[in-house]
Amino acid sequence: MVVEIKPVTRIEGDGKLELETEVVDGKLKVKNLITPTDGTLNLPTDNAARYPKFCVTEFRGFEKFAVGEQPETVTKLVPRICGVCPVPQNMASTCAVEAAYGTNIVNNAKAVRRLMLAVHTVNSHLLHFFVLAGKDMLPHNIIDQELPNIISAHNKAQACVAVFGGKPVHPASCIPGGQTKVPNTTEIGQIKARMQEIQNYVVSLLGTLKGALLALPNDFGIRPCNYMSSGIPFYSGVSGSFSYFGTSGGVLIRNPSNPTDFNSATIVPFNPTNVKEEVITPYGSIINLPTNYSYTKRPYYTHNGVNYVCEVGPLARLGVAYKAGDNVVKSTVDSIASDWGATANDILSPSTRNRHITRLIETVIMIDRILNGGWANAVAQVDSYSPPTPKAGSGIGVIEAPRGTLTHTITVGSDLKTASYDCMVPTTANTGAFEEAVADDLVEIRPETMALLGREPTEDEKLLLGDASRTIRGFDPCCSCSSHMIELKNPDGTE
Repeated sequence: MVVEIKPVTRIEGDGKLELETEVVDGKLKVKNLITPTDGTLNLPTDNAARYPKFCVTEFRGFEKFAVGEQPETVTKLVPRICGVCPVPQNMASTCAVEAAYGTNIVNNAKAVRRLMLAVHTVNSHLLHFFVLAGKDMLPHNIIDQELPNIISAHNKAQACVAVFGGKPVHPASCIPGGQTKVPNTTEIGQIKARMQEIQNYVVSLLGTLKGALLALPNDFGIRPCNYMSSGIPFYSGVSGSFSYFGTSGGVLIRNPSNPTDFNSATIVPFNPTNVKEEVITPYGSIINLPTNYSYTKRPYYTHNGVNYVCEVGPLARLGVAYKAGDNVVKSTVDSIASDWGATANDILSPSTRNRHITRLIETVIMIDRILNGGWANAVAQVDSYSPPTPKAGSGIGVIEAPRGTLTHTITVGSDLKTASYDCMVPTTANTGAFEEAVADDLVEIRPETMALLGREPTEDEKLLLGDASRTIRGFDPCCSCSSHMIELKNPDGTE
């Protein structure tokens, strides 16, 4: 029996889960029809037979909007992809244009961008943890108690983002050539003060939530793919040193004989040119082929001739950094795990629970790096912009957005206008991971979740609060960001 969950709620944008189901031990479960089963792809994928399916049901088309525009205009256009994550969209686009032009910005501009992206990440994580996903996993009395404090912390983080560009949404200070706005010493002081207040609260919140988080069922969302993180600009990754434009991240590849175990995974270097995108023919297209189901793509990472489905986001980012030997990540994860009577393997192995836990841990790490890692103090009071020299070429901009690895790719034509544009946003990157993760999950609400709800669920809530829906929300997807692709073919099959 095919079950549709549409829309998947409490996410950004519109999405749908299309599930083939079966009854196992009296419980309705997602039937796993994903092949192969080891987190790899044999291309082309038989999308008609593939279940589960995560569908982005809206088309927005920013990739097509960009064609024919001046590259500098594109960097101002693409932040409108999303009002929740405009900062990384702007930054990745700007880095792509700079790479195409061959522009090297000054170190102070890099420092400003790193700080700006860090405070934005704090802001985004706080929003998702409580406002979007909190009701999935926490007793409602805790939510009621903490929501005013979370809103206050979120507002402080938003105010920090506004320092960089005059407004918290769609700031415009990051442009090809550097930064037009460098926070002055007073503003840096305000950022540090607000971040300290948020840090004090989040650390106490971890203590408050420890019991509730560890009590969460940890047996869903555990279908592993692999972890991918560029490492830019937050974690050192396999290169062992901070890199802004370099390939400082990694890809964690699962051990097929023990796929859910973090310890047994191996790490290989991240190279953005190895990230490929498989087209999923559009949902609702006039072509009406059986493979049509989504307005997004399914990226994968190719290594040694094998195509790996990869998860991106806080869990992947911390997993890669930990495996690569990042001292701050290792010490923080080990300390929190020890305090909780757990191990790093318990926290960094794939599961819906761990995606929430690592989002909070990363928030603590981000603020610590801002305050104690020198990220705030690295910003100098010097001019950090110089006009770039436009030229034809291609460039890739890679940034770790709150939801995961984000790449924008641009080709500048001989007329110095945008000839082609591609956005691989974290939710696009996670398309395959979503489908892998919900395979074998329960479809309907479980008793523990019903207890959190505190009443008999409605028929809709039985699906919307089932493990499959909760697994999707655990990734913090943004369908608005991911819906840019469309493929039209002629009757003979040519594009």
